[in-house]
Amino acid sequence: MDLRLTPDLIEIRERSRRFCDEWLVPFEHETEEAGSLSLESYGRIRQAVLDARLNAMNMPVKWGGQGFSILQQVVALEQLGRVTNALWACVWRPAQVLE
Repeated sequence: MDLRLTPDLIEIRERSRRFCDEWLVPFEHETEEAGSLSLESYGRIRQAVLDARLNAMNMPVKWGGQGFSILQQVVALEQLGRVTNALWACVWRPAQVLE
């Protein structure tokens, strides 16, 4: 069994890692000090999530999501989970619904 990541999975991993390093890690101190993000900071992160194409990764493309498979989501969340204070939750994933 070949367990190497495909080029698609590597791209998602690297995109998620960059996003985490550039957009989530810098806000850890603010979240720690204030107990939450300011609305301005959250808005900036929200736009960055959209720009990075990590929004609604668990939803079909036709509904405005990214249409990630479960494996693609795991690869992305592995990187996003490197931050503290639940900042990974800024990368919003709506509850699963029946299609």
